[in-house]
Amino acid sequence: HCRTGLSMELLKSSLFSLFFVCVSVSAFAQNANDSIAGRKLYITGDSLMIASKHEESIKFFRKAATLFKKAEMHKRYLNSLNKICENFRRSGKLDESLQVAEQSLTEAIELVGDNTLEVASAYTSIGIIYDFRSNYKQALYYYHKSLVIRVNILGVDHPDVAVSYNNL
Repeated sequence: HCRTGLSMELLKSSLFSLFFVCVSVSAFAQNANDSIAGRKLYITGDSLMIASKHEESIKFFRKAATLFKKAEMHKRYLNSLNKICENFRRSGKLDESLQVAEQSLTEAIELVGDNTLEVASAYTSIGIIYDFRSNYKQALYYYHKSLVIRVNILGVDHPDVAVSYNNL
């Protein structure tokens, strides 16, 4: 009787372990599929943005962002938000652009930390919008915040830092 009980416990434990492995592999495969689909959507959105088809581009970047967020690919998710922001800005929809840029900033701080290149990019996007609105004081404020982060991460001699200095 003890031997059968022990065997049953071992069998239950083995089945539970097998189930856990199957669920883990399935989740990994789904993330890989989301990643591939997200990249394809992102590339298509980028091509449409270059062709000035902003409304269509936004749709593709939104779909990519959803997949990247689901797959916990935070940097790609945030890059997708920045592309949505850029599309709105290029099409003259500055209110929508600012809304997405602020969302990107908030989520970047939550997902990757407050002293990261993703946060610097969000600050730059916000600065550009204020620059377009001729609110130069606000633009300079956000450009400066971006510059400080980029200098701290990349150093003063990096080309991206030169672009940030140019924004000022």
